[in-house]
Amino acid sequence: MLGMGVHPKHRRSGVGVALLTAAINHARSIKLERIELEVFSTNEAAIRLYEKVGFTAEGTKRNACKSEGFYQDIVLMAFPL
Repeated sequence: MLGMGVHPKHRRSGVGVALLTAAINHARSIKLERIELEVFSTNEAAIRLYEKVGFTAEGTKRNACKSEGFYQDIVLMAFPL
């Protein structure tokens, strides 16, 4: 399990693509067959980034997380290596 994020000052500068590319390349180098991730459905920028590098949405966990009194859906995405 790996968590990552990009500081707001550095978003939309290619850092996210570089991080994902490095993670994908490392996964390939250790012979993984698939990468899975979860992302809040409201995080549209992250979903676009994941789709840009080749992740595909595979499903949604409805009301999967309660934060600050509100439930959020989580989108399940995967990248076949």
